[in-house]
Amino acid sequence: MTFKIFYYGSIYIIIVGYLQYFDPFNLGRYLSLFYTAESQLFVAIDYEIRRITVVSENPNDGAVLTSYFILFNFFSFLFTNNKKNLLFFFLLIGVLFFTQSRTVLIATLFALVFIFMTLKGYWLKKFFLLIILLFLLVVLYPLFDYIFIGFQLFLNGENLSFNVRLENMKKAYEIFLGSPIFGIGIAKGYFNGFDMDSEWLSLLSNFGLIGIITVISLLFYPFIFKRQIDKINGINLKIIYFTLISSSLVGSLVMVTNNFITGYQTFLPWLLLMVLSIRLVKYYRIKNACFNNTL
Repeated sequence: MTFKIFYYGSIYIIIVGYLQYFDPFNLGRYLSLFYTAESQLFVAIDYEIRRITVVSENPNDGAVLTSYFILFNFFSFLFTNNKKNLLFFFLLIGVLFFTQSRTVLIATLFALVFIFMTLKGYWLKKFFLLIILLFLLVVLYPLFDYIFIGFQLFLNGENLSFNVRLENMKKAYEIFLGSPIFGIGIAKGYFNGFDMDSEWLSLLSNFGLIGIITVISLLFYPFIFKRQIDKINGINLKIIYFTLISSSLVGSLVMVTNNFITGYQTFLPWLLLMVLSIRLVKYYRIKNACFNNTL
């Protein structure tokens, strides 16, 4: 059932994403009006900007949701050699580019390469992945040079978005010093409209070191079981588990500039993957125990 959700969900996100971006017969505009929050409508439907939101209220949440399906299809292809998953993977990469979310794009590519390169074997596929990623960067550069322009402005100290976030970091640090262990609590009125643009900063200010340690423990808890997973010969488990730990890396990086755990669309899929991983581990343990008893 879960694999069908990811399979048909991939198809739906691909259809919606490409329709929103290319907007044939104004279909993309209608889809954007249906899904997108009012505050994000202009950037979603304007032809010069066109930051699609996919099936979310804003481009960043849409990018995070797309990244789940990218990771799932990649690891499905890796462990099953199913060519449909490879096709979905490439098409979903395009959808991710259409959202123009630099943070999610970097986080997804980093998580993908890091987890994949730490796996034993698969050398031919590793080489193939690197070639494809380089090819995509070269081919898509003219269409999405905004990503590289943003980095260039950052290096020159002219990226206004980064400068604002840097100022917010200073403010968050000052608030943190007032109550470093437990934070100041939710206390929305305390900030007087101050938006931190970073979930890590919000956690640090609102819940202090206790909140930060709790969230880090939650996101990286699945990595503890990696050795156990490697010993279990279950393809379905491996697909779900490696999608989960890759998503943990994506989420932790996304929280630097956006929200992850406080968004229901961004965090609920992670919880689903977590529950499925635990259930599959128990299933394969029982299965192996029954098999050993019959010998």
